[in-house]
Order: sequence, then structure tokens, then C-alpha cells
Amino acid sequence: MLTMNRTKKILIGVAVALLASLLLALFALYQFSAPQSKAPEERIIINLGTSEKELINQLHAQGYIRSPLAFSMVLTIKGGHGKIEPGGYLISKAMSAWQLADSLVNHPYQRWVLLPKETEYLYFLHDQEGKIHPARTYEEHLENIEKYLR
Repeated sequence: MLTMNRTKKILIGVAVALLASLLLALFALYQFSAPQSKAPEERIIINLGTSEKELINQLHAQGYIRSPLAFSMVLTIKGGHGKIEPGGYLISKAMSAWQLADSLVNHPYQRWVLLPKETEYLYFLHDQEGKIHPARTYEEHLENIEKYLR
């Protein structure tokens, strides 16, 4: 009889621990999931000087992520801290934290570049290999487009 009560208590304790673990896992998955099931891609701009913390808070306030902490954890796991550059990005509220982090770290559609004040060039483009081709005039820029991008 004494052994049966002890066994029941152990089984109840294990069941409670399993249920708590399951609920915690479901909560964690929810925090990393997309805020919406369907949403169009939108263009966002990350300005020069925007800190990562400011960006994460903006993404949360605008409904792109459910949890700033979860998104920061994703960046840590993916090695993305400090790798989000100023520029233009296509993102969606239907992206999970994992997808959004990948997009922001690896796939800007526009990158911002700082030019030194002393430069004589007004136009820049990069070819398929990433090499930059400067031009002083718009006509030179059009020539570079024909030469390196077509």
C-alpha cells in the first residue's frame, strides 16, 4: 500500500513535469513563429546608424516578430548579431523569426554605401562577382550597366 502511494506520486510528478515541458515547448515555438499566416512582402528601410536593439524593437512594434527576445536568440544561434546592414529589405509578417533573420542578414535588395567626400565618382554599380564599377557621369554609368550587367 505504501509503495503504491509512492508510485502514484512519482507518476503524477512525471506527468506534471511532462505537461509543463510540453506547454513550455509550445510557448517557445509560438514565440518563434510568424505573426500572421498570410501577409504580403513589404519593403522596409534600415537607416544608417540604427542599432540592432532599435531594429528589433521596431520589428516587434510593427508586428514582424512576436518576441524581441526570441528574435535576438535566433540571431545568436545563426551568428547574425552585428551583420544586419543598412539598406532596403523585402520582408513579410508571414515570416518566422528564422526566415526573417535570414532575410535581414543575407538578402538585402539594396545596400547603403558611405562615400568619402573627396570622391569624383557619382555613380556606382557592382557586377555579378561583387566588383564595384564607378562612373563620373550618367553616360559612363549607362555604359557600365551595358558592359557589366547584360
